Amino acid sequence: MKTRTIKKIQNSFTHSPLTNLIILASSQEQETQGSSTSVDQPPLWDFVTKLDKLAGAGGCWKFKCNLCSETRQGSYSRVRAYFLGITGTEISICKKATTADKLNMTRLKDAYEKKKIESLAKEVQFPCEVGVGFKKRKGISTPIERAFGNEIRDQLDREIARMFYTGGLPFNLARNPHYIRAFQFAANNKTDGYVPPGYNKARTTLLQKEKDNVHKLLEALRSTWKEKGVTIVSDGWSDPIRKPLINFMATSGNGPLFLKAVNCFGEVKDRFFIAELMKEVINEIGHENVVLLSVADTHFVSIIVMLKRLKLIKRGLQAMFISEEWSSYRLDDTEKENSMKEYILNDDWRDKVAYILSFTGLIYEMIRACDTDKPCLHLVYEMWDSMIEKVKIENYKKEKRLKSQIRCFYDVVHHILVARWAKNNTPLHCLAHSLHLRYYNDAWLMEDSKRCAPHRDGEIS
Repeated sequence: MKTRTIKKIQNSFTHSPLTNLIILASSQEQETQGSSTSVDQPPLWDFVTKLDKLAGAGGCWKFKCNLCSETRQGSYSRVRAYFLGITGTEISICKKATTADKLNMTRLKDAYEKKKIESLAKEVQFPCEVGVGFKKRKGISTPIERAFGNEIRDQLDREIARMFYTGGLPFNLARNPHYIRAFQFAANNKTDGYVPPGYNKARTTLLQKEKDNVHKLLEALRSTWKEKGVTIVSDGWSDPIRKPLINFMATSGNGPLFLKAVNCFGEVKDRFFIAELMKEVINEIGHENVVLLSVADTHFVSIIVMLKRLKLIKRGLQAMFISEEWSSYRLDDTEKENSMKEYILNDDWRDKVAYILSFTGLIYEMIRACDTDKPCLHLVYEMWDSMIEKVKIENYKKEKRLKSQIRCFYDVVHHILVARWAKNNTPLHCLAHSLHLRYYNDAWLMEDSKRCAPHRDGEIS
């Protein structure tokens, strides 16, 4: 079957050379996948019972031996050493395994490894391949070409290109300076017999070395934090697959430094959770170096959190500005310093902060209610409608106006909220609202004289 597929592709001249290569690689991959499905899991796993998957340990399990009932942990290599008595793996040998058992296990292991080797796809050669293990082309290359190694260079180019095609690598990788430097270094140095790092070495040993090197390079920046302190900046965002993340950065006069990003999937991002994350970051940096916690002003909620924090620590800020020690922490920009001091010590400004929080807190609570894994599509319409009415009450209360009066600050707020709703809402919100039995219940309708059943509401139906 495989021979017929390759001949069919080689005899097809309707495709471009690149298309033919991709088709050939795809046919190989399909055959490889088809054959790999016939190769079961390593056979010695059948002689143990898997209990728990060890977190962050690759293919390691906590398992119980079916022969002696002893509990051990490790990967398949340890299971194999446990039964077959292979030394150097730091695991004891099964005491209940008889000689017949070991012979049977060895036979199963050898058969599995042979089947695994046979299931691998054969390598498809290039027409220009030369050297040991490849067919040489005769009568095509000239002595000059051989002198400059044109055939070898061409074959190397094709090997690298095939790595891109079969691995699904973006072509932009070819612009990476480290990609170019790696091949230049190999070409300019004697590296006979060199084998590139494998899967495990790249993700363990080399990754740790690179991490240690980056930490060493950043040590000069970290050493400056003791002079004037450091500000911790935090912000929330979502990665390309919509997983919620919270990142932390440390910034000082000498520049910013990324600390870490925390995966918050499945967590309730309330003040307790955020506070624990902040404590961990502060402990990592050293509390004596931290002078300020900040939330990035890229989102509406971030601004609200910052205002809440200012209101909560207002007495501490006031004490800081009137303290005699403030002169040692003063900024170089005296105009900005005076402005900050005026705001913190100004009663009118603090009243404005309290006023903003009084109605934006309602918006914030609605966003929090919707930003959960719980089903709430049927509640969005009602929550939004109720929130707008509560915001109106707070605005009119502050401006001491009757609900019948118009043309106040609320008009601006209402326009923004309605525009945001018109931009983000979908027919599903109205449909889910109209299909929920709660909004037809007499008790709910009688709570407010303005309420009506969804089928009688013109905005919905």
